[in-house]
Amino acid sequence: MMTCIMTDDTRLSQEINPDHQPLHIEITQRVYAWSNDLINDAIGLDYTILNTGITPLEDVYIGFFADCDIGRRGEGGGISNNDMVGYYNGMVRVSDGTFAPVSMGYMYDAAENNPLPGTLGILFLDHDVDPSGQTAPTSVGIRSFQHFSATAAFEEGGDPNNDTERYELLSRQEIDSNPMPGKENDYRFLISAGPFRKLAPGQKLNFRAALVLGRGLSNLKNNCAEIARTWYGEGFNMDSLPYTGVGGRETLVCAEDFEAVDGVNPLFTMTADFMDTTCTGPILDLIESSDLTKMEIDGQTKHCIYVNMDNCLECARQTGRKCTTANRLIFGGWNCNRTDLPASKRAGCTGIAGRETILHWLAEMPPAPPGVRVVPGPNMAEIFWSDGSERSVNLRNGQADFESYQIWRADGWDRPFGSSLVNGPASNLWQLIAEFDVVNDFLDVRILQTGTVIDTLPLGGNTGLDGIRYRPRCLDDPEFTGLAEAMSDYVNGTTVAALHLPALRGASGKIGGGMEALLEWEDHPAVLDTFYMTTERPDDPVSGWPGKPAMGFNHHIDRDVHNGFTTFYAVTATSHAYKYLRGVPYISGPGNSGDPGSAFISTKPGTSPQSAEQRMQHGDNIYVYPNPATRHALAEFQQMHPNAGDPTGVRVNFANLPQARNTIRIFTLDGDLVQTLVHDGTADIGEASWNLVSRNGQEIVSGIYLYVVHSDDGGFDDHIGKFVVVR
Repeated sequence: MMTCIMTDDTRLSQEINPDHQPLHIEITQRVYAWSNDLINDAIGLDYTILNTGITPLEDVYIGFFADCDIGRRGEGGGISNNDMVGYYNGMVRVSDGTFAPVSMGYMYDAAENNPLPGTLGILFLDHDVDPSGQTAPTSVGIRSFQHFSATAAFEEGGDPNNDTERYELLSRQEIDSNPMPGKENDYRFLISAGPFRKLAPGQKLNFRAALVLGRGLSNLKNNCAEIARTWYGEGFNMDSLPYTGVGGRETLVCAEDFEAVDGVNPLFTMTADFMDTTCTGPILDLIESSDLTKMEIDGQTKHCIYVNMDNCLECARQTGRKCTTANRLIFGGWNCNRTDLPASKRAGCTGIAGRETILHWLAEMPPAPPGVRVVPGPNMAEIFWSDGSERSVNLRNGQADFESYQIWRADGWDRPFGSSLVNGPASNLWQLIAEFDVVNDFLDVRILQTGTVIDTLPLGGNTGLDGIRYRPRCLDDPEFTGLAEAMSDYVNGTTVAALHLPALRGASGKIGGGMEALLEWEDHPAVLDTFYMTTERPDDPVSGWPGKPAMGFNHHIDRDVHNGFTTFYAVTATSHAYKYLRGVPYISGPGNSGDPGSAFISTKPGTSPQSAEQRMQHGDNIYVYPNPATRHALAEFQQMHPNAGDPTGVRVNFANLPQARNTIRIFTLDGDLVQTLVHDGTADIGEASWNLVSRNGQEIVSGIYLYVVHSDDGGFDDHIGKFVVVR
């Protein structure tokens, strides 16, 4: 969602913090957010810390210092004096049946009367491995948790005030007890992790955390577990090799990445299956030089091996307990190295079934919204959208998960202060006007003492999608006979699989490769694009060329809108949810729904432009509305909050304008020109708006006004009319 880069050695930062000794680091903070209901109360924080200096940094600790003043808006001072602070470290079950370690500091409002229900937590998720072995590879536990009051001196448990005090707190291995009830105060807290023994010049350290909200501690812990599962992500077979990413081994390490200690490469003191030894004890099967494979990586020849870097985390995720050398759960409940078991039986494992690449911050999301086009008409809007959402795949289990299209409309928008069409309407203005779903069922599984009961129930309205299918007319137009064959030849003869057809000619006018047969229809770019989008090409496993799906289209008409009113539309897609029975996924009900505020389009329905033939048959029918334009009538005609480009927020519309390029001139009764409007009636709408501002930038006064509509098409005579404004 956002990226921020911070440094501590600029001149300005040194002026603001003269007592700080610069570390010469650059910190890149990336922030993630999701619309998934399970994690929309969490924000992911991904940090990259770069040593930009010329000397190594030794014994590096990372920490968060949180000063949360919790209270209601407008309550003024004193809201922070009744806060409470706490620490939690434990295993929490995730919705997919696995567990997640949750290690966090948190704060909440402990006001005696009407306290706020929310609890804020700062959760540590993951950090890079310290090759020196000083930090566990997957240790996400907090090294230190300490809380402070606002008034105490540092020696008495108060805030740190300088670099020395801050570093002392970061490096302490200390967990403060949670305050007892009745000890409310203006708290802050610090959580830290480390140490990393050395961060060399040019070396990067990656660290991940999350800000999480919950309604009380129990809900906060659940939300923390879900965001942790999101960080873990999923494994994918990115190199197409079945023998990498198996047996629980997900991480490629190379001997050249380690510095020898007393002449021994630390890699040969480790074991491939149990790189994290905090839960295993001594392991005899150490990595040997003969286990390594010579590889070319970033232009360098290295000797590498795939290893299991997160075996202790996998063990905890499977068993729901911290795996240690004492309880030896790694040799009991953990099975990630069992290549004889199917992937469905190894929940919480990475590096299985050939999936060597882990993509993090991966959540179950609704299908991506389709491309949408809206064509306005008289008291109606035609909505067209592509069918790409129907090819959605659940990234966690590889199952097709498209369920339905939802069509949303928002009207009654009044352009709130500081907003525009780009911002769109508030969430409370969106209303669902139609939904079309695939015909399918879901399983209602209940595990009782007497056995498992499974009911099959219809999922959604089961309307089917046939009623919304749309075939562009140009595909069957005799004018374009032969284009389908020419386009198929082009698509099958290129590696391009773009969404839209590339330009036929380059900047110099040179024809693109393989496009010569398309030049016959060069004057119809939209038609060419349509034929391209609807042409399919299968995967070619021999050449490795990716396939190109044929895009389809859908169509719906909304006939319940008013002319001249700005109306917003969005088409979103929903998925169905999955659960697992004996390791096998099954559809368990509705899943995630798209947010109409994330992809919308605005339109303004109105009368259709009048053709010359219609003018001859029905006569001249141009009119102005509202007329008379009274204060009350203008307010009802979707009055907007004024802004810099529209100082009045009101307007009148000129309707039934000719199907031509028109010029509208507005005059006073004395013949003074007030304003000139230009309207392109060759488009979809035969209406033009005027905001009652003169060409001199002044709001007009009450009175009778004349207008003349002149068209560049000789088939239309000039039209003269009048309207009344009462301010």
